[in-house]
Amino acid sequence: MYKMVRGEMPIFLKDNWRRWTKQYLNSNSIFQWYQFENRPVNQHLREPLLKMTDKHCSFCDGYPMGRMTRNTIEHFRPKAKSKYPKLAYCWTNLFIACDVCQEKNSNFDKLLLKPDALDYEFLKYFIFDSFSGEIKPNPRASKNNQDRAEKTIEIYKLNDNNLPEFRLEELNNNEDDFLSGNKDLTTLSYRFMYI
Repeated sequence: MYKMVRGEMPIFLKDNWRRWTKQYLNSNSIFQWYQFENRPVNQHLREPLLKMTDKHCSFCDGYPMGRMTRNTIEHFRPKAKSKYPKLAYCWTNLFIACDVCQEKNSNFDKLLLKPDALDYEFLKYFIFDSFSGEIKPNPRASKNNQDRAEKTIEIYKLNDNNLPEFRLEELNNNEDDFLSGNKDLTTLSYRFMYI
């Protein structure tokens, strides 16, 4: 996960999120995005969320979103009525995610790391193993931070679905260009490999 800074809540969401949340809480149906200006709310949210991550997945940092996967909206704390339904439209609970990271579904643990947390830094919790391509808990981190890293790797499957191989391929293809200044970090997948 690469550190991201959360932007301002979009005005349309600021004006409507409480009403939409109340409607969802009072309904008997499963979650579906409400409509705003004849389009589902998630379609309006994609652009500001993609801007926050420079079009990268908020969790695995794959780039560009939409090339190999749909860009979906992840509810960090699950929106299911048995979990955190009051956060279904909460701006700080919404992240852009690839299909793989979206597969976490309703899995949640309080140890899970948020890439927009003020104190989040990749190296505080993780290391990148440039031989295996895996993300691992930082052995110099506190026990609690290592536990948080392990839980985040597990729930978001950050070492599954060929991600380590994809990272090594990206690193081999781009490292020289990046180090020589010919590649902008925002155009690279898995930016944490270069810090």
